Amino acid sequence: MHYGRQGIQRQDQLAGATHEYRTPIAEGWKRLVYTGANSLDKQFMNKLKPMEKVDVGYPVNLMQLLLNYYDWFDASLQNILAASGETAFSKAQSAVFVNLAEGRNTAVDIARHLGVSKQAVNKTVNELVERGLLTLVVDAEDKRSKRILPTRAGLEKGRQAAKALHELESELARRIGKERATALREILECSPGAVFQPS
Repeated sequence: MHYGRQGIQRQDQLAGATHEYRTPIAEGWKRLVYTGANSLDKQFMNKLKPMEKVDVGYPVNLMQLLLNYYDWFDASLQNILAASGETAFSKAQSAVFVNLAEGRNTAVDIARHLGVSKQAVNKTVNELVERGLLTLVVDAEDKRSKRILPTRAGLEKGRQAAKALHELESELARRIGKERATALREILECSPGAVFQPS
């Protein structure tokens, strides 16, 4: 679709089907509540329909495409956990476990990596502590700091999630082809390096 001074046009439909990208941005339009004072902006927002996309003048970027895959894996994992009678994880809770697996075990380190506040990480960690999946241990070298560690139940949950994600990789290979899935993994295993800083 395209928008401008003439307003919103619906995205093109191919073979009678509207192609949707269920990224967090696209999903956000569904729940958007406009609170600004600009009447022209308000009129524009009110014309948006669910799943309509805004044309920013560039093709879908890699960040959006990667988020599509992240969302697919996360939602599929939650379905597997729910089917086995397990309580699902929020995305924030999943992110904490991913960071623990990568060696970041303090709220400060996790918050810095995710780009969120330490308070937000602590809230999520406390939820997992209440579920008996994590525990907080005072750092022997810095009494002001606490290490976030998985309990036995947390380790078992982590193993279940790892097994499910391995199976989902096989399912993805079945859907997009083994060669593409292998190439995707090889590409993503290449580190992009340090975060870009404009000069």
